[in-house]
Amino acid sequence: EVLLREGELFLGDERFQVLETPGHSPGSVCIYWPSHKALFTGDVIFEMGVGRTDLPGGDSEELISSIEKLARLDVEILLPGHGNPIVGKKRIQRNFEIIREMYYPYLR
Repeated sequence: EVLLREGELFLGDERFQVLETPGHSPGSVCIYWPSHKALFTGDVIFEMGVGRTDLPGGDSEELISSIEKLARLDVEILLPGHGNPIVGKKRIQRNFEIIREMYYPYLR
């Protein structure tokens, strides 16, 4: 068992960025792979969806902060823990816009 914290992670010559992204669950992390502009989002964000916050440890405001943190990254491939990958910067940006419009009013 390995506990990941915010910061850099090296696997061989590859550099990854570990991002703490609480909200769906405490201790949640996402992994950004800058050289491939790929983001592994786990249960934080999906195609037109977000992780639930009504389970123990969930926090809506933390989830919104985590999503906004991810939205600032230069991503061309978004790989969620559930559902299909989202490929293309415009599609990914549009996905963040849809989530803001559809989910934020209910998370606040």
